[in-house]
Parts: sequence; C-alpha cells; structure tokens
Amino acid sequence: MFDGPWTSWKKVDKEHRDAMWEHFKGLYVWPEATDVLARKVWEDCMKKQFPDIMRRAREESLKLAKAANVNASLEMEAKHQQIREEMDAKAPAIDVKQQQIDAKYEAMEKMYATLQNMMRN
Repeated sequence: MFDGPWTSWKKVDKEHRDAMWEHFKGLYVWPEATDVLARKVWEDCMKKQFPDIMRRAREESLKLAKAANVNASLEMEAKHQQIREEMDAKAPAIDVKQQQIDAKYEAMEKMYATLQNMMRN
C-alpha cells in the first residue's frame, strides 16, 4: 500500500490516495450519507499520521534487511571500491591524454607568439 517515494502526504498522488481510501473503506463501515465527511476526516488523519507511518515502514524495512543479512553500507562501500579501482586503472591513460593536451596547448601558444611577432614586423 505504501510503496511510493513519498516524503509527505501532500506528495501522494490521487490514484494512490484513492486506493488507500478504498482499502480503508473495506476495513470499516459507516452510513453512506457520511462518506464525504469520513473521507475528509480520514485525509486529515493521514496528513497528521503520515510521517509516523513512514517512519515505522522504514524501521520495518531496516529490520527485514538486517534479517536477510543485507548491509547496504557494505554493498555501497564495495561499489565505491570498484569504481575507485576502475578510475585507478584508467588514470595512466588519462595522464597520457593530459600530457598530450598540455603539449598541444604549449605548441599553440608558441605558434600564437610567433604569429604576433610576425605581425609586428
């Protein structure tokens, strides 16, 4: 039910709000004449309770991840290490390219200086 990337109740789109409302209506019964009022009260409650609902969902998700021996920080560190190794492997080629660029830049500066001298004379 709470499967979106919402950071606040305001960011929950109408489609998901309606689905949550329908789910809620299936749990409780009230006179049909008060349906609009019930929806308003429910919306107000959701606005207030949403941060706590999402906090509990995050805590439960963390428990499930720990139970499954999933350690996100270790996985992320491993990915960072892989990227660092790939960058280190490319460093010599990047250094060669930088030296080539520097050499071309120096040659262009010399040519420019030569042209300026020629135009002065």
